[in-house]
Amino acid sequence: MSRISVIMPLYNAAKFVNEALDSIKAQQGNFDFEVILVHGPSVDETKALTLAHDLPCIHVDESRLADGIARNTGVRAATGEYLAFLDGDDYWMPDKTVKQMAVLQADLTLEAVFGHVREFHEPQTPEQPRQMGDVLPAYVPGSLLIRRTSFLRIGYFDEQYKIGSVTGWFLHAQEKKLSYITLPDVVLYRRIHADNLGRREKARQHEYVRVIKAALDRRRLNGKGNS
Repeated sequence: MSRISVIMPLYNAAKFVNEALDSIKAQQGNFDFEVILVHGPSVDETKALTLAHDLPCIHVDESRLADGIARNTGVRAATGEYLAFLDGDDYWMPDKTVKQMAVLQADLTLEAVFGHVREFHEPQTPEQPRQMGDVLPAYVPGSLLIRRTSFLRIGYFDEQYKIGSVTGWFLHAQEKKLSYITLPDVVLYRRIHADNLGRREKARQHEYVRVIKAALDRRRLNGKGNS
């Protein structure tokens, strides 16, 4: 049975982490999941809740607070043939893994599978309904299943960025011609709330400009090298 390492960065996620872990436990099919929780310096009861959850997990502490660093720490601890990622405030659809694994196992030349995402706004009180957003293709870690060898071929997330590492990784994946498809199915529900990393780090929005500029510079350099 193929092992899937699921890497979950956690920071002050006590409100939502049980739902994220429950969504891993609820995955359809028969898979060997290795769940790696990378704990940042939370000041709430995130770690206590994960230790009390009945899903077996590997717990790794990471004092540096950045999603790219946390994901890399999880990848280095992983032993699975496949890698998946899930943030502690999001959750998967129950058929995510079984659909994506079916595609990868049917085509050994395919390296990765993404899916669609539905964002939703977390209500201010439990009595209010969740406000559901549009369904969109999602090139984000939470919608991805990738062969470990393929992830390593692309490289780790760039740790110099606090919010730009995912965009940077995907641009590298395109440059290195990652073989992937995007399923039309919703595989991830992505929670929008006041403590989202992008909202906490608004002052770092310039990182996206730096990431894109670096990618353009690499393309120009490679173009000169091929001329």
